[in-house]
Amino acid sequence: MKINEKLKQLRTAKKLSQNELSKILNVSLSSYQKYEREKNSVTPSLDVLNRISDYYNVTIDYLLGKEVSENDVFNILSVQYNLTELEKDILKTYSTLPPDARKELIKYLKSMVEAVESESNKTPTPNDK
Repeated sequence: MKINEKLKQLRTAKKLSQNELSKILNVSLSSYQKYEREKNSVTPSLDVLNRISDYYNVTIDYLLGKEVSENDVFNILSVQYNLTELEKDILKTYSTLPPDARKELIKYLKSMVEAVESESNKTPTPNDK
């Protein structure tokens, strides 16, 4: 994925307009638009790349298309799905589990979700009041 595509993906995941992000990064709107445009996009300066990587909590290597670290993956997911710190910790812990433990955990979580859905779908009876 090219840098212009990554910038757009990260920005839209945060539900920001180009104008809002240009203000956050302290660059002009026209400059930021050049970073994201499809044809003849412009690569941000190192200073702006630093601000972008700090804002999204990803490495400049990730932005430039180099190999993605595990930490980058978690930060990208965090931005894209608006994860809390607890949710990030749960994902990191899950990723360290062996495959059998993962299967058991998924099976348990599915049963818990089904139980909650079943409970919420019950029609209240006169005794429930």
